[in-house]
Amino acid sequence: MKIRLLVLCIFPLAVYAGGNGYIKDFKSYRQDTSYFTRKVYTEHTWQTFFALPEVNRSIDPKSPDIHLLNACLFFAANQLREKQQLKPLAIDFTLRDAAAAHSFQMSSRHFFSHQNPYVPALKNPATRLELFQIDFDMQAENCHMRTLEEDEFTYKELARDIIQGFYNSKPHRENLLTPEFSYSSDAAAISKKGSNYLLYVTQNFYD
Repeated sequence: MKIRLLVLCIFPLAVYAGGNGYIKDFKSYRQDTSYFTRKVYTEHTWQTFFALPEVNRSIDPKSPDIHLLNACLFFAANQLREKQQLKPLAIDFTLRDAAAAHSFQMSSRHFFSHQNPYVPALKNPATRLELFQIDFDMQAENCHMRTLEEDEFTYKELARDIIQGFYNSKPHRENLLTPEFSYSSDAAAISKKGSNYLLYVTQNFYD
């Protein structure tokens, strides 16, 4: 299994346009019938979320529940912040759309970077947040990529492994544990390249 991490640290900026067109082809993300798309975030803390039976399902990279994985990542990050006596981060679904646009771009074009060399409107984290009309004073981004085998992890195990990986890397940890951040979202995408399934994760923060 190969794992790669990318970090982009905090810097200030502002706002503008609209970017849902960049996720219209991300079919596994656009489906809105899953309980884990929105409702779970308002009905659970990390403690009650990780007691749900679904988090212990094995991940099939051929047909993953992207929204379940996104929720696992979000709650695993809040679990870690609580251990550090920091306030929990609130979900922002528009921020998650911006993260999904980047993960989908990386997975469909097979690149791994904070910089998108193909689409100028999505060229870096700040421009992506601006495109999705997110008003922020400060923002940061963590990215993760790995190969994924069938039944290698449960959803809970994979999410906690990714968040622990961020925590073990100083610049990623600084983003994850910045006290001033109020909002966060995580978005995963999986694609096949040759015989390998590749998982891409974008984690964004702002205040």
